[in-house]
Amino acid sequence: MGNSAHDDIQLTIDPKDLPEYKKILSSDLWKVLCLIHDIAMAKKAGNATFENHKITLKNKNNDLVIHLGGNVWENKGWMNILNGMDSPTSFFDLFAWLEFLDAVKNHEFSLDFLEPCYEGMPVLNLLEDMDAFSIGRPSTFSRILQELEDLECVKINDNHIKISGKGIAAVLFFESLFPAVANPYFSKKIANLQSDIENDYFSMAKALEDALSCFFDENVMACITDNMWEDPESLYDKEEINTSHGGLIAPYPKL
Repeated sequence: MGNSAHDDIQLTIDPKDLPEYKKILSSDLWKVLCLIHDIAMAKKAGNATFENHKITLKNKNNDLVIHLGGNVWENKGWMNILNGMDSPTSFFDLFAWLEFLDAVKNHEFSLDFLEPCYEGMPVLNLLEDMDAFSIGRPSTFSRILQELEDLECVKINDNHIKISGKGIAAVLFFESLFPAVANPYFSKKIANLQSDIENDYFSMAKALEDALSCFFDENVMACITDNMWEDPESLYDKEEINTSHGGLIAPYPKL
């Protein structure tokens, strides 16, 4: 929803009159009309937000370390309206996550170690996960998948996508070099920071510090953000903004 670069289709009729349209529309057209209504309601419900949690398990000798992770819903937002959409994998409601933590603390769990198996997944499921993690935009999904296929990193057959050996090697390579970036949560983090800037929750300096903290220490970040330019309006002379040039209003940036 919030990840789309285009406005959603909206009804031009009063939602109160929907029952009357059900009487005159075919079954398929009625479903389309209801979907448009639900999308409008979902937009008002806001973005779906979650927190990423990580757990580190160690054995007594500290020679075995296991990292577990999960995403806990803060607010399902639009997903509460479009309830036909399933949550992406590794997502928990708060109650289910607390139950999981209790089981870990009380040693009421078991672990199975299996060789990685990459069976792939339906393309639709991948697109839903990409949207949830703000990887690209709906209008760019097809281009992203096409580029990955051209690079032989994935194989797409009909409606099924599977990562290739070359793709696995690329993932492992980037994870070894940029572990903080080579994961879906970084993309979601950047998208959330952009939204916070637009809503004036964060300054640009604070957002930049948060985004780049995985690359630089505090001293370097202080140098980057010190006296950082944040005000686009400062580029323009207010007295010249309304200067008419060739029949058009053209602001003149200060150089």
